[in-house]
Amino acid sequence: MQYDGCKFVRLPYQIARNINSGVAKLYDNTSGGRIRFKTDSSTITLTSVLPYISNMDHMPFTGSSSFDLYADGKYINTFRCGKAMAKSDSINLKTTKIRDILINFPLYNAVNKVYISLDKGSAVLAPEKEKHEKPIVFYGSSITQGGCASHPGNAYANILSRKLDSNILNLGFSGSAKAESAIAEYISNLEMSCLVYDYNHNADTPEYLMHTHESFFKTIRRNRPELPIVIFNAAIYFKNDARKKRFNIIYNTYQNAVSAGDGNVYIIDGHKRFEEIGEDFCTVDGCHPNDIGFLCMADSLYEILNKILNGKD
Repeated sequence: MQYDGCKFVRLPYQIARNINSGVAKLYDNTSGGRIRFKTDSSTITLTSVLPYISNMDHMPFTGSSSFDLYADGKYINTFRCGKAMAKSDSINLKTTKIRDILINFPLYNAVNKVYISLDKGSAVLAPEKEKHEKPIVFYGSSITQGGCASHPGNAYANILSRKLDSNILNLGFSGSAKAESAIAEYISNLEMSCLVYDYNHNADTPEYLMHTHESFFKTIRRNRPELPIVIFNAAIYFKNDARKKRFNIIYNTYQNAVSAGDGNVYIIDGHKRFEEIGEDFCTVDGCHPNDIGFLCMADSLYEILNKILNGKD
């Protein structure tokens, strides 16, 4: 995530506006953004300045417009900032030992400014370097962006960031992941350890998916021949024959790459875990995952990403 002098953004506006109007609107939603440091302060206060209130009927303010606090890898609480455009909230950690602090940014709101206040005289130290500083890049729809986790740390990309001790870049765009050549070219030029290609749901028809899915992949692969790419099928809204047809299109991209000798492409059908547990337990609306759904998605991806990053099964 970048700071452009006025607000935090996930990619430059000049790039976003050339992709589509949805990306131009959502480029400043801060999903995947994080603040990391060490401190012995017993209380941490966060003050945020937001440009608007993200009031959705299927996602709580704690997920869309608030910040999470983790200490030494454990969830502590959520700074509840979402119902006001400027608000402060404090969390008491009840200890003065040095801890690794992680703060996750809102999933479905922009952030103009954020301020962190600590106890007077407390230490502020640089965080430990993440094991994997080159980010995992995630590209996809509202599901990738984090809709509808109950708080930011439970979006599947953020879960994987913690489990793998890895930097991430979330390029999930609600309703606007259309796999255009402009976004493919932009992503192909990013520094990254691997790409999670979670594109299906925003393709309006199977025909559009067929037209764009493999061409996006080929653009990435042409520019980055050695990049590990995980093709992830996480869309669950499409049922029965439509879902099968879409998965066959996605699988065809994978199969063609393997047949051409590509040894750095993988495929995961994340829908299987939802079927095992029961889709009614995994979503808020038959489409967007809840916290159980996001945990299932993270579990589906963890093994292969761990292998890519660490050489471990």
